[in-house]
Parts: sequence; structure tokens; C-alpha cells
Amino acid sequence: PLVWEFLERTFQGLITEREEKYFDYNPNEELILKHFGVVSVENVGLVKNSALCTAFGVVLTYLYETGVNGHISVNEINVYNDSQYMRLDITAVRNLELCETMRSKSKKGSLLWVLDKTKTAMGKRLISNWVKQPLLNIPAINLRQNAVEELVSDVILRGEISENLVGIRDIERIMTKVVYGSANAKDLLNLAFTAEKFPQIKGILSGVNCRMLKEIYNEIDTLEDISSLITDAIDPEACDVVNIIGCKFSVGDDCIAIKSSKIDMAKKYYQLIYQKQSPDNFLQPNTVIKIKIDKVLLNQEQKVAIAN
Repeated sequence: PLVWEFLERTFQGLITEREEKYFDYNPNEELILKHFGVVSVENVGLVKNSALCTAFGVVLTYLYETGVNGHISVNEINVYNDSQYMRLDITAVRNLELCETMRSKSKKGSLLWVLDKTKTAMGKRLISNWVKQPLLNIPAINLRQNAVEELVSDVILRGEISENLVGIRDIERIMTKVVYGSANAKDLLNLAFTAEKFPQIKGILSGVNCRMLKEIYNEIDTLEDISSLITDAIDPEACDVVNIIGCKFSVGDDCIAIKSSKIDMAKKYYQLIYQKQSPDNFLQPNTVIKIKIDKVLLNQEQKVAIAN
């Protein structure tokens, strides 16, 4: 129990306890071979009969159990060792105030607070990992420094990249929702909005010189086909302002999702609102929506019919 408390407090994560049989080597090795379609775990960068192989097999088992219809998206394994990064234990990270100050436990005043000028949630996670895992590999350090040097020396390039990164959504989290089948219309529209910025960002990077920035340029997929597919299927401005008993939304929202009505609020305000507004603009339980729309998202608890 003390170990669980320590891990939960330190990593602020949820711990799922497994029986000892989950950590048997043979079934975990078989799962890895089956998942990647290889004849040896060494083909995917793992060491046979190692604790790492067993641990990864347990992770795969968990992902299969929690994935939608048993489908998961794990295509490769990136294995790193202690020679790549400086080993910093929890005490060192705390005493050096890398991510938070010792006194107030806040980010402000820490090294991360000084360095973090990122514009996206993904960038914030990346620079946090960089601060907590300093590189030891000299060529990798030089690659990163060359990229920083080019961005620092080219004010226009840095400014254009920074400007176009503003407003980009957290597509890493969105894609996780997509994989698990829990993404809603708003998530997909955010993905499309972000994808619309990729061509311009890639165009800005087309003239870079350093190797690291060139690799980023080559790896950017503009996702134009995905963006077009989403925007053709979902129109967030498909209807006029609509009053629902207890709440109100308009075409100014990023996306419209109708959830079950608030009965108590409906009873309290029904007479007041209904007398002042046109009945055609109301959505009431067990009634027909008569507005010209293509699509509307309804919570399964909302009992209404839709007529275009």
C-alpha cells in the first residue's frame, strides 16, 4: 500500500493492480510476437527473456483489454537506455527546481517556467520531458543546438512559426480519442482546424537549413484529405440560434451537442421563456425539430425526432 501511495503521489496517475500470472514471460512473449507478426522479440528491439519484454507484454495486454473491440494502435517500439539521458531521480528533480519550486510547489520560478514559451499543449509536454531528461548523446545535443541556433538567428522564421502554432489543438489527445472511439464532433472539428494550419507551417519550414528542422519538415503530413473529409461531414454552423428549455446555444459555438434536458430548470423557466419566444425556436422533449439542418448530435437520453 505504501508503494501505491508513493507512485500515485509522485506520478499523479492511476495504478491498476494485476495478478502475478500477468507477469509470466511466455504468454507475454507470445502476445508480442502475434501483435507485431514477427518470429523473435529481437526484431522489434526487445531482448529475449528480459524484464523489459515481460513489462511490455503486460502493457499490451492492458491496451487490448481497454481498447475498443480489442483494437489498438501500436506499430513500433522505441527503446532507450540510460546512456541516452542523464539519470535524475525524484530528489534531484525537486532540489534543482526543474519543474516546480521547492517552497510553493508551483511552476513559476522553476527552470521549466523560464524555458517554456511553447504555444501548444504538445509543445509543453515535450519541453517538460526535455528538461527532466537531459541528453547525454553528443550528436543528439548538437542536432538540437543547431536547430535552436537557426531559430534564434532567424527572427522572421521564428516569428512566423510561433504565430501559426497559436490555436493549434492537442491532436495527440484527440487522436487517442479517435483510436478508442470516444472522439465527438467537436474533437474532429478541432482536428480539422489544426490540419488546416499544417500546409502553411510546412511551407514556412521549406527553406530551413539544419538537419533537425529538415526532418520535422519531411515528417509533417498536411492531412488535407482528413480535413476535407471532416469539414464535408460536419457543419458547426448548420442551424440558427435555438432555445432549449434550460439552456441556449448558437452557431457561434465550436460544435453543437444536445444533451438531456434539465427538468428542474425547465419547470421553473418554461412559462417565462415560452411566452416571450416563438415556439418554433424551442426544443422540448418528445417534439419534432423543424429547422433546416443537416446534422445534430443528440445525447441518447434526449427523446426527440428530427425533420429537415
